[in-house]
Amino acid sequence: MKRRAFLLLSLLMAIVLTFSACGNGEAPRDDWEENLKDLPSDFNEKLEGDKSEETSVYTEESSAAESSEEQAPVSVGTERYSMAYFFLIGEDGLGSEGFDNFDIKEYDSAELATEALVDGKINYVVCNGTTADQLALGSELKVINIPLAPENFGIAVDKAQPELLEEIDTVLSEENAEIEAIFEKYKDVDYTNAELWSGDIYISPEIDEAKDQLVVATNAAYEPFTFKVGDGFAGVDIEISKLVADKLGKELVIVDMAFEDLIDSVGKNGIDMAAAAITISPDRETLVSFSSPYYTEAYQLIICKKDDTAFDECKTTEDVLAVLNSFNRG
Repeated sequence: MKRRAFLLLSLLMAIVLTFSACGNGEAPRDDWEENLKDLPSDFNEKLEGDKSEETSVYTEESSAAESSEEQAPVSVGTERYSMAYFFLIGEDGLGSEGFDNFDIKEYDSAELATEALVDGKINYVVCNGTTADQLALGSELKVINIPLAPENFGIAVDKAQPELLEEIDTVLSEENAEIEAIFEKYKDVDYTNAELWSGDIYISPEIDEAKDQLVVATNAAYEPFTFKVGDGFAGVDIEISKLVADKLGKELVIVDMAFEDLIDSVGKNGIDMAAAAITISPDRETLVSFSSPYYTEAYQLIICKKDDTAFDECKTTEDVLAVLNSFNRG
C-alpha cells in the first residue's frame, strides 16, 4: 500500500507541474504520455497489481462472511440424563464420542425440549423413538425415522432391596415365554389407539402399610409400555410388574407420576421400584439398581420442524451422523 501511495503521489506531482507550466506561459507538452514519461516504466503493472491484492483481500473477507451466514449456529435439545443425552455428550457404551460442534440444551423432559423446538429456541430434539412419534403427532414437527443410538429398558429398583432385584431378574429369566406373550399382546398398541384398549386392565389399590404390597411408580403415558384406560392401568410394564408381585405373593400398587420424578421416587414413600420404559443409563445407576434389560430394541430419533431439509437426503445412520457432525456451534 505504501508503494501504491508513492506512485500515486508521483502521478499527482506530474499533473501539478504540467498545469504550473501552463500558468507561467510555458507551452505544455502535447500529450499525457509525454507528461508521465518520468514515472517508473512499470507503474501501470504495479498499480494493477496493488488493485488485485486489495480485491483479493475483499473477496476473502466476503467469502468468510457468506460462509458464516450459511452455517448458522445449531442447538439440540434433549432430556437430561436420558440415553439421548449420553449419546450427544459422548458415551463409550453407546459407541458415541459426543458432539462438540453444536450446543446441547438440557431439559427436564423430552416434552419440554419439544416445546422449545416449537418456540424456535432450539433447532432439533433427540429422544426415544416411541416418545418422538408421540411428540410430533399432529404438529408442525416431523421425525427423522433413522435410528441413532440403541438403548435398553430395565426396571429401576430400590438399592436397599437387593433381594427384590434378584427376584425381578429371576422372573425376567424364568418367565421369558410369558413376557414374550405380553409383548405380542401389545404389539399393535400405540399412542393413536391406546384409549380403545379392551384387553386386561389393572385397577390399583391405594398404598396400605398394613398390607404386603409391591409399590411400583410409573408414568402412564408411554404406550404400549404403560398407559391409562379409565381408572385402570395397562401395558407391558404393568403386566411385568404384576408377574413380579405374583411371584412374591404381594399385592401390586401402581403410583402414577411425572416421568422425570420416577428415579428419585424409588426408595421413598414406600415405593419399591419404577417401571415405565426406563432406559438403563450410567447416571441413573448411581441412584437405583437396574434389572436385566427386558427390552433391547429401543433407539433414539431426531425431531425437527417440517420445513427443515437438513436430513432429507439421509438413508442410513451414518448419513444422519454426518449431518450432525456438519453443524456449527456458532
